[in-house]
Amino acid sequence: MVVGQGYQIKTEASVSVEIFGDYAFPEDNSINLTTGWNKIFLLRTEPADAIGVLADINDSGNLVIAKDYAGNAYLPAWNYNGIGDMVPGQGYQLKTNGAAVLTYLSNDESY
Repeated sequence: MVVGQGYQIKTEASVSVEIFGDYAFPEDNSINLTTGWNKIFLLRTEPADAIGVLADINDSGNLVIAKDYAGNAYLPAWNYNGIGDMVPGQGYQLKTNGAAVLTYLSNDESY
């Protein structure tokens, strides 16, 4: 598993998954994004506004759409944020026009 990358697990019944290891500080673990669809994980300890978290990628014109697990979308071209806050412990899908790097602010900073 790669720090910051999101993963999908398909099961036939409800299960709990525990992942052990050292805490990955968000500011120390940038996430490399490829052209097209990417799965990411919010590394922060508190919820953060999707617009703020994804601002650098959006400002460069690279973000097409972001989606949460329920299909709620952030559509920057339409200035629509159906995700609201991104939540720790949840994964997200991002579609980009090109390679990019997502760098989170530290937990001591806010968006």
